[in-house]
Amino acid sequence: MKLTKFVSQSSLDWIIVLAGGLCLLCIAFPLRLTHAGEQLLDRVVAVVNQEPITQSEVETMMRPIETQLSQAYQGQELAVQIEKTRQQLLSQIIEDKLVLQEAKRLGVEVSEAEVDGKLKEFQRQFGSEANFNRMLEEQGADIKLIRKRLREQLMMQKLHYIQVQRRVVVSPVEITSFYEEHPDLFNEKEKVKVWVVTLSKSDEAARKGIMDEAAKGKAYQALKRLQAGEDFEMVAKQMSQDSHAEKGGLIGYVAKGDMIGTIDDVIFSLPNGTVTDILQTERGYHIFKVDDRRPPKTLALDEARDKIHDILYEKKANVRFEEWMEELKKSAFISLR
Repeated sequence: MKLTKFVSQSSLDWIIVLAGGLCLLCIAFPLRLTHAGEQLLDRVVAVVNQEPITQSEVETMMRPIETQLSQAYQGQELAVQIEKTRQQLLSQIIEDKLVLQEAKRLGVEVSEAEVDGKLKEFQRQFGSEANFNRMLEEQGADIKLIRKRLREQLMMQKLHYIQVQRRVVVSPVEITSFYEEHPDLFNEKEKVKVWVVTLSKSDEAARKGIMDEAAKGKAYQALKRLQAGEDFEMVAKQMSQDSHAEKGGLIGYVAKGDMIGTIDDVIFSLPNGTVTDILQTERGYHIFKVDDRRPPKTLALDEARDKIHDILYEKKANVRFEEWMEELKKSAFISLR
């Protein structure tokens, strides 16, 4: 279980969206996303206008997604979520191929300068150009193939802008009407700014729901340092074992009710600038710090305008995208194997 109550459907959708970027990484560095000595079954699972989608393509993209899901689910529920996500991923791959094929048919152009800019963004994921070049050499990756994939991504983005984004308009009248019709959406709960130090249990301890003495011991070491006056962010960077560690343990502003029950109760009863004792969850041991409380409030129309615009824009864009995708699918040959 994660510290938040659950992984929502929107979170699962976001994981799927991230797969677009992971696809490029899988193509560029396939050895990093497959287990050593393991061969992926390579059979055709779908055909889109005579272009095949293979099992290995889907499973290679699924590997990092399964890692994300395993942090939130276990057992049969994890298996259900993995299969559900695999089907969503296959649907996205099919739609991506349709969009790219249409971009090629329409002659959407991407300049070398645009590909260069996209490549620099991609390189930054590796910290520096030197690290990127070293990874290319280690993995035997082809920079020409990477540039080709980046060009295709840019072609798809341009066509998406033409067919979807450019056609969506949200009027001031729509924003005002939405505000008046959905007042509860603009009542903000109390929020606190939260930091965390996490010491993870071993996979066995987490799976069996038992204590992990080693992890708990490290948590006590972290708590002792904090109680002695050491900086929370420094301790988090040095000892924490979750995704917040590199930011000094910063989670950000958390609304009341967002965290699992016991943790939620503790952090919202904690005085500003203080830390909790060690709190245990299924996945590990946690120490929280809170600061900068924001009381509950109701947003005025002007304060909520941008939020409403984004809500309505996303809704309209999704509708327009589905309409466009249906048009593409009607004129396409799609076969699921």
